[in-house]
Amino acid sequence: MTKIGQRLKNEYLPATVGAVTIGIIVGIVVALFNMGLNFLSSTAVTIYTFTQEHLYLLPVFFAGLILLALIMAYIHKKHPQVRGGGMPQTIALSKGEVKFKWYQVLWANIVCSFMSFFAGLPVGAEGPSMFVGASSANGVWKTCKYRPFMRKYLITAGASSGLAATFNAPLAGILFAIEKIHRKFSPLLLYIVGIAVICSTIIFHLLDLLFGRAIEPFFNFEFLSVFPFEYFWVLIILGLVIGVSAVIFQLILTKTQSFTDKHTKGFPYWFRLICAFVLTGVIGIFFIDAITGGRGLIEKVSSVDFSLQMIGILLLIKLFLITICYNSGATGGLFIPSLCIGALVGGLCGHLFIQCGLPTEFYTTIVCFSMLGFLTGMTHAPMSSLVLLIEMTGFIGNLLSCGIVIMAAYAIAFILRPKSLYEEQVDRLVKNTGYDESEPAKTKHIEVTDKSVLVNKRVSDIFLPQSVAISSITRNDKKIVSDSETRFRVGDKVQFIYQGACKEKVGMYLKDIAGKPKTEEIWDYEGP
Repeated sequence: MTKIGQRLKNEYLPATVGAVTIGIIVGIVVALFNMGLNFLSSTAVTIYTFTQEHLYLLPVFFAGLILLALIMAYIHKKHPQVRGGGMPQTIALSKGEVKFKWYQVLWANIVCSFMSFFAGLPVGAEGPSMFVGASSANGVWKTCKYRPFMRKYLITAGASSGLAATFNAPLAGILFAIEKIHRKFSPLLLYIVGIAVICSTIIFHLLDLLFGRAIEPFFNFEFLSVFPFEYFWVLIILGLVIGVSAVIFQLILTKTQSFTDKHTKGFPYWFRLICAFVLTGVIGIFFIDAITGGRGLIEKVSSVDFSLQMIGILLLIKLFLITICYNSGATGGLFIPSLCIGALVGGLCGHLFIQCGLPTEFYTTIVCFSMLGFLTGMTHAPMSSLVLLIEMTGFIGNLLSCGIVIMAAYAIAFILRPKSLYEEQVDRLVKNTGYDESEPAKTKHIEVTDKSVLVNKRVSDIFLPQSVAISSITRNDKKIVSDSETRFRVGDKVQFIYQGACKEKVGMYLKDIAGKPKTEEIWDYEGP
């Protein structure tokens, strides 16, 4: 068989089939999931409005919220992996840092997300959607018995497909996988993720047509003005303010979480959830705009007629409520709530800039830029945010202007807080599942054969299991100096070093990428 035929058989044919399968499955599951979330979110607003008009129903209203909190607490006790936003779990799962039983996590995540949205909690759909996509992809990998080296690629494809389907933003989904999940470029990763994202987006659009829903951008801003050059100073100031605001928001979430963990050990876990659900109910009765993730509030704030005083009040309330729900562990994402906080901060800045002489026609654009700048400060993913501008608004006339705000926010956020919120969440998630540094390091050797997936791959293209690294490469009986750009050749002897990882799983993975039969042993010994 020729080299091209070998690569098609070993890599690209199974990769294509897997990517298409995952794209179709995730497209269907996430589309139905988001339809359910949108329905429950609208129902929650209806229930809150009805309760406002019939206050005698308050006991029943709060009893329902408490019941939902208790049910969620029970599910969280059985499946603690579905606590929180879902995106940290997805990133950790995609990188092989945690492992879940996919079918248990899938249904638990869906049910708990439904309860959060039905209760009107200020959470988003993007994190749970990515987790649903990653869990579904993990199920496809296990059910179809794909090769071990394909696992991370397929799970990443599922996560990206979930994000793309949620926001109707396929390019942002692809970029997020490269820029945020793995932070490196791999041709095979781009190929698999790209196919899966395209398939899931097509399926999502087909289901929209089937259910009579219009295909339109995620946000329907009425008017976005192109910023003229003479007002670029506004963009720089805005970016710096938004970057500082994102860092403050991140500090509030992380510090209050540490405080809560330290000082509420004597309280049962369900008490946190009841507090979050009840406080949401109390605030929602008085300020109905403060409940749910905030998509509707963003579109209200984007109008210059929305008063400065109301924006300030809602910003404080929304910040308080998001912090409470975040610390409670309630299932739901932070993506949309972060955009909402960014929009509110942008609304304040927009009104102040108008008072300083900025024409009112640029107010909506200021709000839009603030959202994406704030998201950049939270995620440290500027390119994904810039692409989101195009895909979420359908407007391409402000790339340079938006880029200035995004990069200014990214610069100040990265200087003040080198780790993004999601990185801190992932570290927190995996701190108890990491390897034991007291264990002696061990090594394994493989020889690259013509059937190996390593042939002509760069070192940076390989996704290794957790706690495994390449120690050395020997070529023609001589060790070579290797870096991320070094390409493997047939006959190379590669030494891997690992610590605390499961010996059998590491051996199985290395045999797979080496192209060796599963029965063939790989020499290993304990290193110094």
